[in-house]
Formats: sequence, structure tokens, C-alpha cells
Amino acid sequence: MIQEHTIPSASETCLNVGYHVNKILFATDLSADSPQIFQYVLFMARQFNADVTALHVIDKYSRQMQFAWNTHFSRIERERIAAQELQETMKEMLLREKSAAEGGKIAGANMYTPEQLGVHADNKVVFGNVAEQILKVSKKLAVDLIVLGAHEKPLMHKYTNSISKRLLKQSAIPVTTIPVERNQVTNRLWS
Repeated sequence: MIQEHTIPSASETCLNVGYHVNKILFATDLSADSPQIFQYVLFMARQFNADVTALHVIDKYSRQMQFAWNTHFSRIERERIAAQELQETMKEMLLREKSAAEGGKIAGANMYTPEQLGVHADNKVVFGNVAEQILKVSKKLAVDLIVLGAHEKPLMHKYTNSISKRLLKQSAIPVTTIPVERNQVTNRLWS
């Protein structure tokens, strides 16, 4: 008699090896291809029954620019400008999420909201060095996986950039990069 073998789901397999993805950090640069990458992340989260935090880091310039920023603006003015920038960025993240779910500007693409896929997702915006903040937030939120897009560089033909390379070297948390060719995506999304 032949025994039937069932193939375990991704979640069951992870449990058997002692590793499970409960929380995913999606580091977004809010570029035109971010909604496409977010969809990929949502489907990963759905498969693993994981929560997603979309993180955008507002890079606060070089040390020289920071010195000029601190010299020319009072603390109250800097806080007001930072709060306004934070609010505008959160608004942009929510607008893109909503637009992507409604079909956005991707002809014929099926885009879904986290709610439609049964995934809990939230947005977070922080200030600072991008790689440092991604690492800091990933530890603070105790995420199991960091996901970010990697844009192809024309001469390098590799889907990595300085941020993804730094995260791959420094993170104790697994990092997944989603390759995106800008020349194909940028023309279809929010251009």
C-alpha cells in the first residue's frame, strides 16, 4: 500500500525548523515602485500569517547640513518643520496604499489592501540615517524579517544598493531584497 504524503505549508515548515515569521518590517523609500513591493510583502505576510510594519526613514542630511540646520533654525522651528514633514510623509504613505488598492496607475494589475488579504499592517516614519534607523526599528519591534526593494544599477547589474548591502552585513535579522528594474516600473507608477 502506498502512503500518502502531504506537503506542509510554509508556516508548518517554519515551525518544524524552529523559525517563524511573525513580524515583517517593510523598509520603503516611497519611490514609484514601492506599492508593487508592498504587494509582494503583503502576500508574504499572508502566507506566514505575519504582521507588517511599513517603515519610511526621512534622512536628515549630512553632518554639515545638520550643522547648518541647527544653526539657522531654532529648536521650535526645527520641531515644527519635522512634524510637518512627518505628517506629509504619513499622508503620502496612506495615499499610496489606498491608491494602489484602488488600482493605482498600474494598468491591469490586481492590487490589494492589507485588510482585503487579512493582514495587520501599520505605517511608521522616523528621522535619521536610513540603515541605522531600519536596524534600530527592527530590533525595537522585534521583527523576524526585513524586506526592502533593491533597484538595479545600470553598470553593476546587481540588485543591491548601499542601504541593502549595509543591512545584509550588519543585521542579525534576515534581510530579503526584492529586485525591481526601475526602467520598467517607473513608467507605469506615479510618474
